[in-house]
Amino acid sequence: MTLSPILSQRVGASRPADLALMAACLLILLLPALINGRPFMFADFDQYFLIGKGLIDNLAGLPGMGDPPPVISPAEAAPAPAGEKAESGYFLAIAAARSPLYSLAAYGLTAFATVWLLPVLQSALTVWLVFLLVTCVGGARSHGFYLGAFSFLSFLSPLGMHVNFLMPDVFGGLLVLAAALLIFGRGQSLLSNMLLVALVSAAAFLHTTNLLLAGFACAAGLILWLLPASRGLVNARAPLYLLAAAVLAAGTTSGYRAVITLATGTAPGSPTFLAARVYADGPGRQHLETVCADDPARYAHCVFVGHDYVDHNDLIWGRPGPEKPTFTDSPPELRRALQAEEPEFVINAIAAYPLEQAAASLRNFGGALFAVGIAEVDYGAVYVIQNLIGDDPGSLAYMPGVERCLAEPSACQEQHPAKTFWRHLVGAISLTTMVAFVAVLAAWYAGHPDRRHSVQLIADLRWLIGVFLVLMVIANAAICGMLSGVHDRYQARLIWIVPLMLMALLPQLKQALQHGPSGLARA
Repeated sequence: MTLSPILSQRVGASRPADLALMAACLLILLLPALINGRPFMFADFDQYFLIGKGLIDNLAGLPGMGDPPPVISPAEAAPAPAGEKAESGYFLAIAAARSPLYSLAAYGLTAFATVWLLPVLQSALTVWLVFLLVTCVGGARSHGFYLGAFSFLSFLSPLGMHVNFLMPDVFGGLLVLAAALLIFGRGQSLLSNMLLVALVSAAAFLHTTNLLLAGFACAAGLILWLLPASRGLVNARAPLYLLAAAVLAAGTTSGYRAVITLATGTAPGSPTFLAARVYADGPGRQHLETVCADDPARYAHCVFVGHDYVDHNDLIWGRPGPEKPTFTDSPPELRRALQAEEPEFVINAIAAYPLEQAAASLRNFGGALFAVGIAEVDYGAVYVIQNLIGDDPGSLAYMPGVERCLAEPSACQEQHPAKTFWRHLVGAISLTTMVAFVAVLAAWYAGHPDRRHSVQLIADLRWLIGVFLVLMVIANAAICGMLSGVHDRYQARLIWIVPLMLMALLPQLKQALQHGPSGLARA
């Protein structure tokens, strides 16, 4: 018996065969990490792990939390001690920026089971959503199609790293797929819709940028429902579903902060990301240099004046090099002063240099839009070992294959020629598929019989889903680039939906090759 009948069998013909297919697709997604010998790590994972450990070990507080003093005035804020991390209150100062849901999963699954469960969970959710989207776009496909599609996504798109990445980044892409299915999946069961709502809400709860993405998707769903030409293609309850998911995520976030505040007497904080962003963009630095020269006590942020920072992360977390004050190296009273004045400082800096900030934000947006690589495969565990762990290995105690690195940190490295080649290959293919997808949508528009009446084109379900996904990719670049930073992992976390959509449209693309662009609309 050959594999041909099995590969050509269509999904839905046999439930056992379909379950076996999904298991095979899940295994394909896990292959990059299995080849690597362990999931791909990031420095922030250790923070999630330790915060989760604190939540489980002691629901009344977080590790190193202590009793931070009240917020002081900028005049009373002492400069940060260079090169020495002030641990008192450290985790409380960053807890609001680290999702408790992922923190609990990071510690609970890793410490009490195996670190591999996180990639398995992320891969399983991905397989489920991909099957649903392909069905929504063009009906059931053959087993061979899914095996080929997942092989491509695993090795030739950023998905192979992100499902195996010990960070919640992949949930940005999963949120987009779930939102698309809620908006356009009109034939789904109530149970499927409720599960999708739960996934959108959980993903939005994992990161602030995801919450903003959910809000954007909600607005898009509402607009499509209001337009007569597209109303028949949109789930009438989609705007309500997405709004409920976003409200639930925002409410859960507020509830978490309230519980921590009640338990400790102090609200959990977040690193001053926006202040660092504005400073790195230029307006913040210029504003501080002008104001602090006349009144050094005007801002607690005046402690940063006169120092050179590589980027916004350097101001918050610090980098190896000359000693300089940073947010995390500051004593608790200064950190709290920085957090308290952040909104005022950001508003004043932008108001003082609005054109400069607008230009910088546009540059960040453009950079983020095309930052689609997987640079994070080259570092992670080694960075933690060499810079962060001190006397406590933290999450690394549960990481496969790092025993030698823990014993000899100076001799340990993660960079490898094969991973470097993979990183560049994935980046090049991701950029190519972005351009190809936009070209396909443009050709679809140009070849549509009713293109002179453009409103008719939004009555084409597949074209509409494609445009929605492109808009979500653009929205993600704007949200992450302008508000956070230009990092590959932010845009790469969902750019893999572009080649996925291209593969889902293969029958239409084949029709177009045979009959010209108008074949896209007729297929």
